[in-house]
Formats: sequence, C-alpha cells, structure tokens
Amino acid sequence: SRWIRRFGSAALAPVLLSYSSTPAHKAPLYKKVSPHDDYACRNMKALERPTANLIGVQVIGALGMAILSIAAVMSWRAGDGAVALLFLALAVLAFYLVLGSGQVAADSSVVTVSSVLGHYQLAWQDVHKVEASAHGTLVLHGQDARLVVPPPLFWSGPHKQALRAQLATQFRERSLIVQRSWTADFTTHKNVRIKRAGSG
Repeated sequence: SRWIRRFGSAALAPVLLSYSSTPAHKAPLYKKVSPHDDYACRNMKALERPTANLIGVQVIGALGMAILSIAAVMSWRAGDGAVALLFLALAVLAFYLVLGSGQVAADSSVVTVSSVLGHYQLAWQDVHKVEASAHGTLVLHGQDARLVVPPPLFWSGPHKQALRAQLATQFRERSLIVQRSWTADFTTHKNVRIKRAGSG
C-alpha cells in the first residue's frame, strides 16, 4: 500500500505488510447487526478493541525451559557443574519468557501488552516514533516511555487479523513512520506500567 512504500526500505516491507489491513479485515468492523443479536454485538465490541494471545511464545518458552532443565540435570550428574549452571540460567530466562507473554490489545486510543509480570499501556497520541525489527517486533516510543509489541508471527486468537488492521490504521492515520531497528527484539518496556484491573 502507499503508506508502506513511503518508508523506502525494501527490507522492512514484509514486516510492514504483516500489519497492513485488507478489505476482508475491515468488513466485520462495519457490518450492521441487530441490537438483539447478543453474539454479534459482543463480536463487534471485541473488534473495536481486538486482542491477540501470545500462546506461541509461551509454548516455545515452556519447551525451552523443559529441555534446558533436563540438560542442566544431566550435566550436573556428569560432574560438569559449570555447564549445568549455564543451562540452568538459560532455563530461568525461558521461564521469564513464559511469564512475560500474555496478550496484546489495541483500539483507537491505546495499545496494551499484558502478562503475569504486569500490564503495560501507551496512548496513541503519545507515540511519536515507531521502530520495527526484521522479525516484526514493534517498539512504540513516547516521551520518556516505550512499549514493546511482540511480532504478529506469535499472535493467536480469532481477532489477530483485526488487531493487525487496527495497528495499520493507526500508523496510517497518525502518519507514523516505521524505522528499521536492529535492537527492537532486545528492547524492554519503559515507564508504561499500569495497575491491574481491580488492584488497589
């Protein structure tokens, strides 16, 4: 699409296209339904703030943790304590990956990333810069704030396509230029933590 070609980077094209919307994605958002159709109304409400799960990341993290833990035990039994500690450290990182993976949601006002470790949110009106890795990890920059959005490759759920469309719409409407970043995959959230619903 035209807004993608503006970025002038062929390397970024596949990443940006993964967020671009299509008429098929837009159709359910504007379909008229009867107010008495509870299912359709709930679906319409969900599409106004589409959410995607990060089950893929959790599965990869869980498998990695299991394999690394077994390797640590085997190395310890073999008398190689240094290697065992290395595998154990990597297993802890894999466990952290599982805990840090939850959901991504976005509407026309905010983008939210939630996990066991916390809820993180950034308002679109505060976003002035967007970076993307070759794998599709997005980093939204605000004033002394940063929100990291995991790549669509790991998204799952019935509304993941609508979430891509929502992000693409906000990029286009707010004229946000996506810049290539070699460090986006290793970036963390900054000053965007919010309280969990129901917390004191």
